Amino acid sequence: MHNPCQYPLKKDKYEMYRTLEKGHGRIEERGYYLFRDLDWFKEKKQWTGLSGLLFTECRRSDIKNATEAKTEIRLYITSAQGSVEEIAQASRSHWEIENNLHWVLMLVFEKING
Repeated sequence: MHNPCQYPLKKDKYEMYRTLEKGHGRIEERGYYLFRDLDWFKEKKQWTGLSGLLFTECRRSDIKNATEAKTEIRLYITSAQGSVEEIAQASRSHWEIENNLHWVLMLVFEKING
């Protein structure tokens, strides 16, 4: 993974956390970059309670099929005061809930459409 935060922001302006997960025939590497110093963000006053911006880079490799790795970028705003690890876990939990809801809907629609 490359470091997306080299320019124009300096390394001491963000916190970083990385994860590596293997399962279901995939390897997922994630980099989380939490920006607390938002002086450069002109619209920050429009977001009451804004405490940071989280940049997430996820690189997924399919080891079963040996396909080329795919990279996804996600951006979050947060009012949370936790560490980058805690906020990263919260963003992952959000996606787990979202994925579970889609799975339930898929099953319901399959049952309806028979």
